[in-house]
Amino acid sequence: MILTPYPDAPRPIIWCGRVALTTAFLGLVATVAIVGYEALPNAGLARTLLVLSVAPGLLLRALVARRTLGATSRVRPLFWDIAAALLGTGAALSNLPDFLGFVAAGYHVLTIGRLVASTESGRRLGSQLPAQPTKLLLVSFLATIAIGSMFLTFPRATTDGAGVAPLDAAFMATSATCVTGLSVINTSDRGERAPGLRSLTGFGQVILLVLIQIGGLGIMTLSAAVVLLLGGKLGPRSHAALRTSHEADHRHHLERSLRFILKMTLAFEATGAVLLLIRFWPHFGDFDEAAWNAVFLSISAFNNAGFSLMPDSLMSFRSDLLVNGTLMTLVVFGGLGFTVIATLTQWRLYRQPIETLWIRWPPQVKVVVSSTLWLIFGGALCFYFFDFDHSLKGLSRGDKLLASLFHSVTYRTAGFYTVDLSAMSRVTLLVSLLLMYIGGSPGGTAGGAKTTTVAVAYYSVRAMLTGRDEVEVHDRTIAKPIVYRATAILLTFTGIWLLGVALMFVCEPDKSLESLLFETMSALCTVGVSYGITPWLSTAGKIVLILLMFVGRVGPLSMALAVGEGERGPASVRLPEGKIMVG
Repeated sequence: MILTPYPDAPRPIIWCGRVALTTAFLGLVATVAIVGYEALPNAGLARTLLVLSVAPGLLLRALVARRTLGATSRVRPLFWDIAAALLGTGAALSNLPDFLGFVAAGYHVLTIGRLVASTESGRRLGSQLPAQPTKLLLVSFLATIAIGSMFLTFPRATTDGAGVAPLDAAFMATSATCVTGLSVINTSDRGERAPGLRSLTGFGQVILLVLIQIGGLGIMTLSAAVVLLLGGKLGPRSHAALRTSHEADHRHHLERSLRFILKMTLAFEATGAVLLLIRFWPHFGDFDEAAWNAVFLSISAFNNAGFSLMPDSLMSFRSDLLVNGTLMTLVVFGGLGFTVIATLTQWRLYRQPIETLWIRWPPQVKVVVSSTLWLIFGGALCFYFFDFDHSLKGLSRGDKLLASLFHSVTYRTAGFYTVDLSAMSRVTLLVSLLLMYIGGSPGGTAGGAKTTTVAVAYYSVRAMLTGRDEVEVHDRTIAKPIVYRATAILLTFTGIWLLGVALMFVCEPDKSLESLLFETMSALCTVGVSYGITPWLSTAGKIVLILLMFVGRVGPLSMALAVGEGERGPASVRLPEGKIMVG
C-alpha cells in the first residue's frame, strides 16, 4: 500500500498508475538505448516506440484530471503533459528522433516522479522537503549531475563513438552543472587542444549546454519560471521550496521575481549571441558553426561557466574589443545577482536627480556595485603591472590593457582566458587566488565566498578597530546574525579549500605547488581557469575536484545547514557567560 500510486483513488486509476509506473521505467531504459546507443537503426520504429512509451502516462494524467481523488486531493495543471504532447508530436512530424528522445526521457522522469510522489511515502517526503529547501537544493543538483553523467557516457557523445568514461562523465557533468568550466576532455574536435583526449560531438555539446543552463539558474528556479512565463501558477509546495532562496515571502512577489529572472536571462543570452555572431561568422566562414559557437559561448558566459568550444578558449580574439566587451558584460551581469540587476533596471529611479541615485540604492546594491568595481579595476591594474613581462609579454600596450581587464573579470568566476595562464608571475597568481576566493555576488550565477560576505567581514573588522559596537555599512546597521553567518562562511570556505589542497598534495605528489593551489581554488570557487593539469590528474585527484566543485556551488554553509535543517530552535536553557582570551 505504501508504494501504491494514488492509494485513495478508484481502482482503475490505481491499476493505471501501476502500469504507467512500470512503462515509464521501461520506457526510460528504451529511450536511453535508442537515443544514446542507437539500438534501433530503423528511425520509424524508434519513433513509434518512443511515442507509445509515453501513452500510459498521458492516459493516467487524463484520468486523474477527470476524477476526484479525495476530499483533500488537488489535481495539478496539465501544463507539462500538454507541452510534452505538443513537443513530441512536432519532433515526430519533423523527423527529429533525437529531440523526440529527449522529450520522451524527460516525460518518463516526470511521470516517475509524479507517481512516486503520489504514494504514501512520497507524500510524506513531499511534505517534508519544501520545509527544508537546502536539502531539496542538494537533491536537485545531485539528480541533475547523475542524469547528465549518464547522457555523456552515450557513444554518440564523443567523436570516437566510445562515450565519455564514467569518472570523466561525472567530472564534466559536475563541472557544467556547478558552472565551473574545468574540463578533462575536449569540448570539440576543432583543432584539438589535447589530441590524446576524447572530444565531444554536437550531441555531447548540447548535453553540456543544458547542464550549464540548469546549473546556472537552478532546476527549481528554471522550471518554475518557465511555468509562470507560459501562464501557469505555482502550488503551495513550490512556493515553500523557492521562497527562501529568493527572499520573497509573498507568492505574487516570488512569481514576479521568477518571471523577471527568466526574461532577463533570455534577453542577456540572446543579445550576447547576436553580438558574438557578428565576429564569429567571418571568422568561421560557416553560419551554422558560427551561430552555435555564439549561442554556446553566450550562455556559458552569462552563467559564469567558462566553457568554450574553441581549443584555445579566446586567445584568437584577444584583440577583439567587441568579443571581449560582450563576454565581460555577460560575466559581470551574471555574477551581480538577479536582485541587484532588478534594482538597477528600475527606470523610475533614474527619473529623479542622478546625484541622489547612490542614496536611493539599498545597502545590498551599494555593496555589490562598489566591491565589483573595485575588484575589476584593482585586479586589472595588478595583472597589468605584475604580468607586463610574463603572460602579457609580446602584446601591444592596448592588448595588454584589454587582456588585463578581461582576466580581472574572468578570474573571479568565469574561466575564459586570452593569454597563457601558466606563464603568469607569482604575484599575479596570488592576486588571482584572491579574486577567485571572493568571486561574485549572492543570487547570481557566480561562485566564490561572495562579495557581500567579504564586505561584511571587512566592515566588522573596521568596527572593531574603531571601537564601535555595531557593524555599519553605508549608513545602515548590519544585524549580528548576518555578521555571524559571514564569519562562518569565510571560515568554512577557507577550511574546505585547505583540506582540498592537502588532499591534492597526497593524490598528486608530482604536480607543482602553484598548479595545485590554483586548481583547487578554481574548482571550489567554480571559476574554471586551469593551470593545464586537470585532464592529467589521477582518479583520486579528479574525485577531489568533483567534491570541491559541488561544495563550492551549493555553498559550504548550506551543506552544513542541510544536516540539521528543520531541527533548530531557541535554546531551552541559557548558559552562563564565560570569558576567553583571544588575539
